[in-house]
Amino acid sequence: MAAWKITSPRYATGRVGRGRYFVAGIAPGLVTVDGAPASRTVLCYDAAQHHLVAKTTSASDGTYRIEHLDGTRKYRLVAVDDLGEHNAVVADRITPVPMDS
Repeated sequence: MAAWKITSPRYATGRVGRGRYFVAGIAPGLVTVDGAPASRTVLCYDAAQHHLVAKTTSASDGTYRIEHLDGTRKYRLVAVDDLGEHNAVVADRITPVPMDS
């Protein structure tokens, strides 16, 4: 059985569209499969209200960035194995930083 994970980002999030905060996976390999960086779907949910606020795909080096989020909220990131071989993995209660960081 292969192991895969999403590492909690060094940077976190804010309100999509108007916010000045972001979530980012820092290289190399924030999203990994068997320890190797991987491209997978990353979903960003509002942690308190449980609704999807953004969706992206990590690059082949496992990095991702979700911008224009609300810096006063916490977020839950879910990496989904698009190949259907593994369960989703979660990074919870992520806090945002300003986009100019």
